[in-house]
Amino acid sequence: MKPEQEAAPQQVAVWYFVAATFIFAGPALIADLPVWVRIASLVVGLVLVVFGGRQLGRETAARRRSRDAARPDTQDGSASEPIGPTSDR
Repeated sequence: MKPEQEAAPQQVAVWYFVAATFIFAGPALIADLPVWVRIASLVVGLVLVVFGGRQLGRETAARRRSRDAARPDTQDGSASEPIGPTSDR
């Protein structure tokens, strides 16, 4: 890795979604569970989806900030290279 490149932010949000998937699927795989266990697993799965969504938002924002920091600023209107074809006529 080049020294000027920062390490990519860790991807944690995906694990929230994986855990929610297993919690959602668990009661369907185990027969004769009480209704309160099924409802509790649904609630816990939904909470994990919400936390995963918040974490995904943070990770996306961190990637966007690091990408914008690595990109040179050309917002002042002066581009370093002309855009489009150029001719020497």
